[in-house]
Amino acid sequence: ACTTGDTCGGGTCVGGPPVSCDDGNACTVDSCVPTCPGMADPCMHVAAPDGSSCGDAGTGCVNQDTCLAGACADNGFKPGGTACGSASSSACDNPDTCDGAGTCALNHVPNGSSCDDANVCTTGTLCATGVCGGGTVILPPAVNDSVQFDGAGTTISWSDPPGDYSVYRGTLTGGAPWAYNQACFDPRTSASSTTDATNPAMGSLFFYLITRHDACGESTPGNDSSGAPRPSLAPCP
Repeated sequence: ACTTGDTCGGGTCVGGPPVSCDDGNACTVDSCVPTCPGMADPCMHVAAPDGSSCGDAGTGCVNQDTCLAGACADNGFKPGGTACGSASSSACDNPDTCDGAGTCALNHVPNGSSCDDANVCTTGTLCATGVCGGGTVILPPAVNDSVQFDGAGTTISWSDPPGDYSVYRGTLTGGAPWAYNQACFDPRTSASSTTDATNPAMGSLFFYLITRHDACGESTPGNDSSGAPRPSLAPCP
């Protein structure tokens, strides 16, 4: 009764392929039970144990479906707020959580929120799509107005630690309008003075600007008499 297409061979009945008793229900245990000749259906279908897995497999925000009394029960979604996906990765990215409808929601901090990118050289950083960035670079403070020449006019010195410093020299020609045309003269010196024995051309003079270096970059060359920042031209290497 549990085979089909039986045939005779050598005076014996030889069984054919087994009867398929699969009813397509993941929550039944299917088997073929030999019965009396002429029985229409030798298959038996017994309910699988309650709690057996079936249907939707469990995911981060979907519960695993399970069998109940021979049928596959939909166990729905995990409650909103259930942890899923990735944990917090930065000040702008809160841990992901389920939305209660089967989806794992990204919980980015709102764009434009203030944040700390852990870079001591930036300020005013903001969140954008879960990442802290932007802001402005914090440059070292400009060297103060202690810059002076010695009596011989060959040594330029200043007293405003810490360094390193870069010294720039520009030229002003008599009768020409004032212009910042300074170029690198003494780059990245750790000293608080430098010497220039060169004489300017007749009718011209040299002017000097000092900048400060730190791990975040190079300061501006100070402010002019109106308080506006002096332009930073080609920087020292």
